[in-house]
Amino acid sequence: MHEPRPSARPTPGDHHARPPDPGGPDPTGAALVTDVPELVPVVLDLVEAADGPVGAGVLLGALADLVAVHLAAAERHAAVLARAAAALDRLLESFDEPVGPAAAFFDALAPDDRARVTPWLGPTGRSAAEVLDAEAGG
Repeated sequence: MHEPRPSARPTPGDHHARPPDPGGPDPTGAALVTDVPELVPVVLDLVEAADGPVGAGVLLGALADLVAVHLAAAERHAAVLARAAAALDRLLESFDEPVGPAAAFFDALAPDDRARVTPWLGPTGRSAAEVLDAEAGG
């Protein structure tokens, strides 16, 4: 019978200091958790459940699960952003001069968020943003 191992879980933030050993000579696990630190808790759980090394196939399956979750989230977020941009366009189109009302929207965004929203904007929102940028000297 195996004695319980001390918890291999890192303290918060520890996963950036050193990746967990996926348990074996295969560098796949170490590379995965170094490149994708979000996998650290998953790899630790897999190693603990296996009570030792896990193979590359198991690790790549965990990576696929993580990717699938984030793809689904990205699709949900993309749908919200697309609907919000369309709503912004419809609202701005209801004004004779949309630039003024658009300023309330764009001024409420941090500069980085304003840059990130640009690809999502419809023609009216994009046009208003360009006018506001030109007026601001940007």
